[in-house]
Amino acid sequence: MLISEEAHKYLRGEHFSNGWSLAIPKQQRIVSRNKRLVELAQNKSVLHIGCADHTILIQRKIKEGTYLHELLQHSSSKLVGVDINPEGIEVMQKLGFPHIYHPSMVPEGKYDLLIAADVIEHVPNVNVFLTDLKRYNFDRLIITTPNAYRRINRRQYKAEIINTDHRYWFSPFTLAKAVTDAQYQVEAIEFTDYPSKFRLYRNVLLKKYPLLQDGLLIIATKQA
Repeated sequence: MLISEEAHKYLRGEHFSNGWSLAIPKQQRIVSRNKRLVELAQNKSVLHIGCADHTILIQRKIKEGTYLHELLQHSSSKLVGVDINPEGIEVMQKLGFPHIYHPSMVPEGKYDLLIAADVIEHVPNVNVFLTDLKRYNFDRLIITTPNAYRRINRRQYKAEIINTDHRYWFSPFTLAKAVTDAQYQVEAIEFTDYPSKFRLYRNVLLKKYPLLQDGLLIIATKQA
């Protein structure tokens, strides 16, 4: 979903509305977060922020074939991982993943993509986090995060189901607004979910109403 000039004016704060509607068009396919990131990273040099994931989940995800850093390693032409968790870095290095660094130790380099997958909802200060990423030399920023409007959230009436390290829920507009406030130019907003081979009605519903899908993905560039 490309961003219109009208939307950019609201994102930049040039226009204001207390009830503006961001139209969400139909989506041609349903694609998982990992598959879409692997597609974007194909033959690209990638700096992967927050690469370690939750330490207790690393080996389980590797066994399941869902560990994102491993998947990116197979598709990218160059991959460097960055994480603030020393334990996570140590675990990854022991498992044979090269080029994993603490943010203070990342060697200089030029990257096609900086990927921060499901990180932004964990950080205490979103603007500081996004602004600080500009220390790295990259062409495009890829941010993913859970979608505030995903269908499971709409069914929570008596209890909240949440990752207890999360601090925010983002909608398409509020995520784009946060990225714009940090002086990036949003190119596109996408939605991610898991297609089902057996639930055809669900697939049709999610294509027609992408706002029900599980995740958000934003592609952006640094503003001049």
